[in-house]
Amino acid sequence: TNSLMLVACNSGDNTKIESEKEEKGGYIEEDISLPSEINFIENIFYKENKIHIIGKTTDSIKIYTLEENNNFLEKNMPEAINEIFKNVSNKMVSDIAYIDDNTYALLVVDYENSTTVLNIIQGSEIKEIPLEIGNYTDLKVHNNEIYLYSLGEKISINRYNLNGDLIKAYDINGNKYNIANNELIVLDIDKKSLVIYDLETGEEKNNIAKEDLDFNDILTIDNEENTFKKLVDANSVSLGMPTIFIDDIIAINDKEYYVSLTSSAEGRKLVKYKYDENFKDNFKAEINVYMLEDNDFIKQAIFDYKKANKDVSVNIQVGYDENKAITKEDDIKNLNTEILSGKGPDIVILDGLNVDSYIEKGVLLDISDVILPLVDSGEILENVINPFIKDGKIYTVPTRFAPSIILADNDVLNNYTGLDSLAKIQEENKEKMIFYPTKPEKLIEKTFEINTQILNEDGSLNEEELKKYLENIKILSNDKDTGAVMETEYDENIGALEYLAYNDIKAHIQKIMADTDLDYGYASIKMNKNASYMVNNGYFKPLNMIGINAKSEHIDIAKDIIKIALSEQMQKTNILTEGGFTVNKKVFDSFKVLEEEDNNAMASMVMMASIHPDKYLDLVNYAPKNKDKVEFYKTIENVNKPTKEDDVLMSFIIEEAKGYFDGEKDIEQTTKAIVKKASTYLAE
Repeated sequence: TNSLMLVACNSGDNTKIESEKEEKGGYIEEDISLPSEINFIENIFYKENKIHIIGKTTDSIKIYTLEENNNFLEKNMPEAINEIFKNVSNKMVSDIAYIDDNTYALLVVDYENSTTVLNIIQGSEIKEIPLEIGNYTDLKVHNNEIYLYSLGEKISINRYNLNGDLIKAYDINGNKYNIANNELIVLDIDKKSLVIYDLETGEEKNNIAKEDLDFNDILTIDNEENTFKKLVDANSVSLGMPTIFIDDIIAINDKEYYVSLTSSAEGRKLVKYKYDENFKDNFKAEINVYMLEDNDFIKQAIFDYKKANKDVSVNIQVGYDENKAITKEDDIKNLNTEILSGKGPDIVILDGLNVDSYIEKGVLLDISDVILPLVDSGEILENVINPFIKDGKIYTVPTRFAPSIILADNDVLNNYTGLDSLAKIQEENKEKMIFYPTKPEKLIEKTFEINTQILNEDGSLNEEELKKYLENIKILSNDKDTGAVMETEYDENIGALEYLAYNDIKAHIQKIMADTDLDYGYASIKMNKNASYMVNNGYFKPLNMIGINAKSEHIDIAKDIIKIALSEQMQKTNILTEGGFTVNKKVFDSFKVLEEEDNNAMASMVMMASIHPDKYLDLVNYAPKNKDKVEFYKTIENVNKPTKEDDVLMSFIIEEAKGYFDGEKDIEQTTKAIVKKASTYLAE
């Protein structure tokens, strides 16, 4: 995971952080070319007003200093260090720290003996300090003393002198740490809290927490207000890219930073960020992108565009945050007010929004001139795009998709037409469970978007179809307690697939967001021995739906970003394990080619997935082979019916239907109340 970049505690000994920063301007981003012979950066630090890196080449370890011309100057380091690196059979140098030109500390892990040794090198002399059994990482140096993060029976920071004597062990609760200003500063990533200890006494001095902390931003601490203060917004620079992983940061002052990072596309990099108060004057255009919830795939496409077009500024606005007081409904209303007033973002990511309403109100631009040539040339999947062509015009397209499939007993699949058929089987077999025990509101969340018959062409609710849908939900829902704790959608899917594998339920409906979902589902039906899967009536969930504000002043730029999002290069980027499937035909077709078996690599990494203690999904013996995956891709390439996503409308239905499910209201009262409330919402 990305590190939280804490300015004050990641600075060198000579660094002074200024307390104030102008609100205007922004940060210029500059890549610093690393020495070509370096294969891996072992450490980066700031000493004597200069950046230094310790890097590993093919056959040695070297140290370099960054000069003012952005070139690196190689320096000598003790030969004893290279001797250690050359003689580490069954061992690994896991960390190295600079103390002075003649003195270094190395952390060496001995895998054969399951031990870790701290090596202190002073010239040609090597001191080996065996450490107690535990996991040691994050070697740091402060005032000629050595610090180590220790994860054993308890978490601690161990402090040593240059003789290897343990001076003090600090009991902490955290994931990352640093030392500055006679303080031990510890970050608890799980609790999103920064804890500051007195270095001499070990006593806690301060604890600062922030629930909505973004771990890609560059932050410091406002001592007067005792809060985090954002200095660099990750969404404005490449730090916000989902393919970027932060390794380290050095603050020269509060206007200049060096960040060591790893890019899945470019490898290890060093990037400089410098504040420029005339930042906005450097751009020919500034465009705004709105997304209701954070969307890594679109962010990656935007940053790919920015990388090739440095004279364009792109601002990303994420509307909803569960840590903030504003609801999704309120945020959508604010967005609508902006758009209808002629303002609003240039690009809108429409996931979670009522697309039909925006089209009806003329909010979205016709982008058929961008999309139809891609369809005609066979560059993108026609079956996924065609449902979004309305009277020859296209207002939005998905850049990824997730097919909806039903995994079920073969006798259920043979008669499956939708929830109606499942409800009928449930009525005829009351002693059996069709679905995993699920309360009505949760079952609505799982099935709402694949029951588009409840929506009319104009987006309004069809009262009769809504009535049948709610009746089916009541029949198929079940509040039986299975004893399993379901905290995420992943847990819910695994739990249901385990029940299907052991024939405790008859069916499970799921969006397939990645190959791992297929692995678990395939194991389930093979363990069942009388089950299979099929696409759920042609449904697919459109992902990363992108559209352009019809009143945008930067339409050409917005169209270029859409082209990048649909391009082969962008579509084959593996951003998330749950990012959906590509709409680029060339990339999609590459998955339909049968390759040699990989000796079940998936099973070697994940032996089993388990939610229930007495059940599990056996991925060792039942994971899909390559031929099974090829067949899956051939199956889903014919999906043609997009699901309808409207979280606000769904929440109305869930809220108003509670009385019906509890037996306090009849179905007629319930549907009329829902239709009335939905009509007001759609009008807004």
